[in-house]
Amino acid sequence: MNLKRVQWKRIGIFALSFVLLLGAIVVPSRGEADAAPGGVQAEVLSTYKFTSNATYDGYVAKYVYSDGTTVQEGTAVPASAKWATASSIYDGAWGRYSREAVYWYSDGEQVYEATDPLNIPANAIWATIYKYKINGMYIQNPSNDPFIGQQVFRYSLDGIHTLTGDSIPAYAVWGTFAGGTDGYGFHSHSETYVTYDRGSIPPAVAELSVESDNPASASWAKPGDTITVSIATDAPVDEVVATVAGQAAVAEQEDDTHWTATLILDGSAVDGELPVLVKLVANGELLSSANATTDGSKVAVDSTGPSTSISSDPNWMTNEDVTVTAEASDSGSGVVVIKWAAGERTAAYFAEAGQALTEEGFAVSENGTFTIYAKDRLGNESVETVGIYWIDKTSPTIAQAGTSSGALPVKVRVSLNGTGSEIVRSKWASGERDGSYFEDDGEWLMPVIEGCDAVDFEELEECIWDMDEDEFDWQSFDATFTAAEYGMHTVYVEDEAGNGSLLTISVNPPAQTGGPGPASPVPASPVPASPVPVSGPATVTGTDGRLTLPSGQIGQASLEDDIAITIPSNATDKELRLTIDKLADATGLLPHGEKLASPIYEFLKSFPENFLKPITMTFRFDPSSLSGNEAPAVFYFDETKKEWIRIVGGRIGGDRITVETDHFTKYAVLAVDPATGLPAVKEPAIPTEPLKDIRFGDIGGHWAESDIIKAASAGIVNGYADGTFMPGKTVTRAEFAVMLANALKPAATGTAPAFADSTAIPSWARQAVALAAQAGIVTGDQSGRFRPNAPITRAEMAVMLANSLKLKLDLGAVTGFADDKDIPSWAKGAVAAAKESGLMQGKGAGAFAPAGVTTRAEAVTALMKALAYSNK
Repeated sequence: MNLKRVQWKRIGIFALSFVLLLGAIVVPSRGEADAAPGGVQAEVLSTYKFTSNATYDGYVAKYVYSDGTTVQEGTAVPASAKWATASSIYDGAWGRYSREAVYWYSDGEQVYEATDPLNIPANAIWATIYKYKINGMYIQNPSNDPFIGQQVFRYSLDGIHTLTGDSIPAYAVWGTFAGGTDGYGFHSHSETYVTYDRGSIPPAVAELSVESDNPASASWAKPGDTITVSIATDAPVDEVVATVAGQAAVAEQEDDTHWTATLILDGSAVDGELPVLVKLVANGELLSSANATTDGSKVAVDSTGPSTSISSDPNWMTNEDVTVTAEASDSGSGVVVIKWAAGERTAAYFAEAGQALTEEGFAVSENGTFTIYAKDRLGNESVETVGIYWIDKTSPTIAQAGTSSGALPVKVRVSLNGTGSEIVRSKWASGERDGSYFEDDGEWLMPVIEGCDAVDFEELEECIWDMDEDEFDWQSFDATFTAAEYGMHTVYVEDEAGNGSLLTISVNPPAQTGGPGPASPVPASPVPASPVPVSGPATVTGTDGRLTLPSGQIGQASLEDDIAITIPSNATDKELRLTIDKLADATGLLPHGEKLASPIYEFLKSFPENFLKPITMTFRFDPSSLSGNEAPAVFYFDETKKEWIRIVGGRIGGDRITVETDHFTKYAVLAVDPATGLPAVKEPAIPTEPLKDIRFGDIGGHWAESDIIKAASAGIVNGYADGTFMPGKTVTRAEFAVMLANALKPAATGTAPAFADSTAIPSWARQAVALAAQAGIVTGDQSGRFRPNAPITRAEMAVMLANSLKLKLDLGAVTGFADDKDIPSWAKGAVAAAKESGLMQGKGAGAFAPAGVTTRAEAVTALMKALAYSNK
């Protein structure tokens, strides 16, 4: 127990230990001890013996002592000394005196060290020599003289019982050095002691307990809770001074020997057990103190929310759902709640919402941001976000580029697009094949690389070997194969997520000139928009978007030259009446500003059931509506979810795209963003005047709500046509360049570099990208590309912000983040500067996540901080 005094009424606690060693002992009461002649009898070393080859005597030649007011030195200790210690010891074995002595002394709360005993405070509770050297043990080199070792000390905690140990507690009544070993390891023995009258024992703490008023537990607390210290003394005192974690508590007396001290915790208390110190005072003088409870009670501070460890499986490109698991841990009161929710959420959101997170985790079917929430027993909360951006369930696209007719051998060129993933398998074979054929068979397509005239894969490999790692875009490229015979050929493409696509191409002889007539080349699959005659049962056709089809018959319907459908026989077991209409009003049908590559068509039929067999739809789309690497795809509108659903497996030929479906609703061809695999979104128009009365329907309670409204009001960013802002949407490099230009308005200082992929930069972003490049804010990658449609990483954003604000960069900086080693060398200086300037912080667990993508909310927040920094 760390008590300065042990109460006399509870001395039985000590008696139990001594009974085990010494047998039963009679303990006098406090009154009997105080009434004993001279009060407490203290001890100080007088003589000792050493035995080696013979027995030698040693003794204390001088003492330093206190009379309570002054400190003096002499050869004897006065009977009324307050404390006393040996200051010069004669060793008979060596015939020399001690030197370089070091002393301990205590004020009742803490033990201090001194080298001059005359400087020990006169009002110290106890003092003793604790180590020294014996002068001249090594006559040739006295500096090698060792200190004594294995010291033993005698002391008393209650003024009655004497204890021994290798140290003396600060709250002991008296203490003295009681022997040790000399330089050869021989230990002293047969010690004798001089006694002196230490005086009576002052009042002491008899009982001490502590508790919190936190409703969750009296043993835990957080800022705002009240800490109560209950104190009982073994005799009346004038004043009790209590501190909790170094802060003064308000002490109130209940009766002669009972006090209560209270303190309301503020935010300065650090997590962990609260230290409690109680002092008993009379006439301004410290009588005794205690720093440990007598009943074992304690209160620990817990003001920190749980930490979470998040993992995902799989964690690389996949066409399957991703399972996200998370573990929450808390070094304090313990985790009691862990939840998750889609989107970027604040802790307040989970008060009434969110789903319980089990050990199995949750499945993610679409890319996005997800929030993990945890709460501990005291109500401390934490939120961590995780971005899942490697799900790609969209099949790659294959389009024939150029003719497939000519004299054998015919070189056929195709354009491949992974629509969000890199292409890892691109093959071809003669004849019509399915995807399983290409697992082990088929020939590899020859990628077309600018400046490389490879005729075989050996030469192609040399070209690729000479290129920089990122110079060739394996997500979107052209490739060729050489057909040695006429007829149908199949091209198969598979992306790194495992999605595959097929395209059949007819290789034909060249058109004949003269003779009976020109040869008619067989069109490449997919089918054209106009209906194609089908053999078998009679075909019923309609060309005005209207068709009545008897049960079991084949039907073909078209609307102008824009849309054509083919209904196979027995696709319905009842009469079908269908209509196709082009919608002139798209209000409410483009909730996120999706980019149309065709008009929206509404297909209606005379019965609600789906078709018994898939029907074929062919749409004409406008290739000029696609920007950069955007690809067309057919979507249908889900009237319940109010969102567009992609039909997988479309086949593209020229400006036509063909799909199969089993139901009617609204359909359209939309542009697809290759970076996300989702519908491309039209960039909102940038207003010339700051917007007034900003309202977005999806940011209420969002952690970035205030910054979003400020940024939108200043014309830095804009919302979407449906009144949303989409704070969790990933930001591309082009989009961030536009936001940065709107916010900081950088001045051009040089000539903009010509990016190798400049044609892929959307028109709405070209001016901002050029300005940022001229100002030295952005540069191309190793291959000279800007990659406008790639999601901007946190490392890239840090560099752009640092460059735009002209922050001083230390290329050898250590960022202090847990994942410092993962931060690219070209970004470390910028990340460190962005952190120091308050522009960007970590993402959780002390990590920066340099490769993590950036959401619109995160980009706006960083830009508003940058704007504030630039205005300083």
